[in-house]
Amino acid sequence: MTKLGLEPTRGVLLVGPPGTGKTLTARALAAQLGIKCIAIVGPEVIGKYYGEAESRLRRIFERAVRSAPCLIFIDEIDSLAPDRNAVEGEVEKRLVGQLLGLMDGFATTKCDCACRY
Repeated sequence: MTKLGLEPTRGVLLVGPPGTGKTLTARALAAQLGIKCIAIVGPEVIGKYYGEAESRLRRIFERAVRSAPCLIFIDEIDSLAPDRNAVEGEVEKRLVGQLLGLMDGFATTKCDCACRY
C-alpha cells in the first residue's frame, strides 16, 4: 500500500444475517487489542426533536476521540444511513450527511471504525 501511496483502510463493514456473531467479533477484536469498544445501536440514536440524532452522533464520536485508540461499532447502520436512492426526507439526508462527515473526520485520528450492516 505504501508503494502505491494509499492509506490503509480504517473501517470494516461486517455483513451477515442476525445471530452470526458480528457483535461478538467486534467486541472480541477490541478486547484482543486492549482498546475501548463504543457500541452504537442505530435506532437508539434517532430522536424526535430537530437535530437530536446529529447531536448524539457528534457526542459519541467526540467520546471516541477522547478514548483513542478505540473501536466504534455501529449496529443496524441501515437505520441511520439507508440506501441513498431510498432517502427522501430531509431528516434522513441530514443524518446521513452528519454520519459521513464524522466518519471522514474520524479517519484522521488514531481510532478505527467498524460498522455493521
